[in-house]
Amino acid sequence: MELFQFIVDVGTNSTEKTLQEAKEAMCVLIHKLILFKQKKSAVGIVLVGTEESKNPYAENYPNVSQISTIKAPSFELISEIQNIQLEEDREETDLISSLLVASALLLDCENVMKTKKKNLTVKKTIYLFTNGETDISDPEELDVIATDINKYNIEFIFILLSKTSVEGNKNTKSEIRLKTEHNLDNFTTYLHDSIILKYKKAMKTILKFEDKTKLLRSTFKGDLEIGPVGIPIVIYTKASKENFPTMKKYSLLSNEFTLVKSERSYHLINDPTIEIDPNDRITGYKYGNDVLQFEDENELEKLKLKGLNRTFKVIGFTKKSNIIRHHLIGGCDLILPMNPESNKNALGAMAKAMHKMKVISIIRVVKRRNMKCPSLCYLAPYKDPNSNSWVMLSGKLPFVENLPQYTFNDFRTKKSLQPNKTQLKVIDQFIDKFTLETTNEKNKNFNFDLEKGIFNPVTQLFYSEILKKLDPNLENIKIIQNNIKKIITPPIQKEEESINSENNNHDKLLKEKGIEIEIEKGNDDDDDNEIEDINVQIRKKIIEDIKVNFNLKKSQNLERKRNPESLFTISENIDLKIPKRKKKNENENDFKKEKEPFQKFTFNDLVQVKKDENNDSDNENLDNIQFGNDNSGSESEDLSDDEDNDNESLFDLIQ
Repeated sequence: MELFQFIVDVGTNSTEKTLQEAKEAMCVLIHKLILFKQKKSAVGIVLVGTEESKNPYAENYPNVSQISTIKAPSFELISEIQNIQLEEDREETDLISSLLVASALLLDCENVMKTKKKNLTVKKTIYLFTNGETDISDPEELDVIATDINKYNIEFIFILLSKTSVEGNKNTKSEIRLKTEHNLDNFTTYLHDSIILKYKKAMKTILKFEDKTKLLRSTFKGDLEIGPVGIPIVIYTKASKENFPTMKKYSLLSNEFTLVKSERSYHLINDPTIEIDPNDRITGYKYGNDVLQFEDENELEKLKLKGLNRTFKVIGFTKKSNIIRHHLIGGCDLILPMNPESNKNALGAMAKAMHKMKVISIIRVVKRRNMKCPSLCYLAPYKDPNSNSWVMLSGKLPFVENLPQYTFNDFRTKKSLQPNKTQLKVIDQFIDKFTLETTNEKNKNFNFDLEKGIFNPVTQLFYSEILKKLDPNLENIKIIQNNIKKIITPPIQKEEESINSENNNHDKLLKEKGIEIEIEKGNDDDDDNEIEDINVQIRKKIIEDIKVNFNLKKSQNLERKRNPESLFTISENIDLKIPKRKKKNENENDFKKEKEPFQKFTFNDLVQVKKDENNDSDNENLDNIQFGNDNSGSESEDLSDDEDNDNESLFDLIQ
């Protein structure tokens, strides 16, 4: 059990800034206690420098107030911390007085706990938050006080908050602070367990990732029964499900953070206003659609399963392929042989034989006496990579009622449902995104040396978000969340890099289609960013227009030749360069040697061609509009001369 006592200096020289720093540190500490040690810790809060004296030893130690008794850490305690305010009438008090009061309160709480449990081990810690502007009286007696405190094994942590500036100079410390720091340094030399930390260093220490260590305890010790043979084994938990915290028991309607108390009452169906007396009720159990009533309790006791003794018995063996992995429930246990060496050889021989035959065993498990029902589990061979020895793994199998009512079709039933190599690669990359470590060369700053046993960062983030919703005043307080978000959030690519990469992809695609784009940029340097954004949008628009207008049905090819304006819906400030195609009578070798220059057409040229067509004057202009791919080198014919090209789309010609 751990007991904590927080001391906050709210004396005459305290400021709002130092008080806010103390609140933030205390909230973080209590928040971590809620996460890791809620059932094995208790916290109390003491203020020093108050006008009133609210403590059991007020006669000898005035101006020290106990605002919260030592109790389990909770969100209500954090709300109490946020309500701490600096009083207008404050008194100047000795810091040592507050330390003595806090020590006495811890000892009183320890004595009460040990009366209930004699062999209880209690660890006691005192945090003192001060800006160093409160003086320490009688520094000559610090060694005597420290000697008395050392008898009770109390740990002291002194956190120095931000210093108060002297005459506008932030780097200059006041004489009182220098004197207090010197006295605290001397005091820590006399104490066994004590440390002095500045606020920034203390917060870095507090905000470090916490690891939740669990003791390796065996869940079963007994014999693995194989017919008349028994092998002494011990079972440890290898993997278990971590239940996500729930807030179902807390009220959303109440203004305070309180638990919901459930009160159940039974009423008549015909008249809900009449409550049924407990003596008139009969216990009933649902069996299918019927409800079975048991008026006699002795009759009900006869139906209960009794006489279950602890057992770990092999029922039989089956092929490994008969066990469907996604039907398994619960965690995974590790089965190890107990000493002597003969047990290790026996279990290892069984595991090795099962591995060679590709079988697993079905076992009946009762880990403790008088369980409600036995469990059906499997036993699979496992080679330990550390010791290179054969052991066993065990997991729970489902009963019929545990299986889902609806199962999806197996992907192996249809070849069309089987993933290809590309899809499997994408899924592998998706799974890799969930790792908390990265070896990306571009993001070397995102490497973390995560130790084993680290507490789930998602759970920590969950509690911090709950904390902020409880009280709007906690919105600006950092509760480990910066460290957590830095780990669980992947690095975001800069906007400029993403735009440039997108730009390059469009350029590459347009070059493959034999299209070049020119955009007239303004002379004003301030509009460069806007022009680049417009450039990206125009490139996207052109690709969409080409795909839409060129991927029409084959029957619409003749109509598109007669309406060239419908081919392009781009703005006037864009020039489209289309490679000029060779004529039918040209030699292919000459065409390869001497490439024709790009013939440049603009939107105005296309409009002019449309007007000529409407006047039925010069229809040969349409024949001059030619499409082709300068990179292909294969023969292609004029659109207006060959009827075979009517069955080809213009998008295919560009490809």
